[in-house]
Amino acid sequence: MVIGAGALGLCAAAELNRRGRRVAVIDPGGVNASAVAAGMIAPA
Repeated sequence: MVIGAGALGLCAAAELNRRGRRVAVIDPGGVNASAVAAGMIAPA
């Protein structure tokens, strides 16, 4: 179970699924850090 459907939560869920795990994503909705320009994910 992954709590939060923001950028990192969805990435974690996708990786767990890729590794063969069953995943449930729980998110209460509303505004969070993924909804505003508060951060950036950039390639290394």
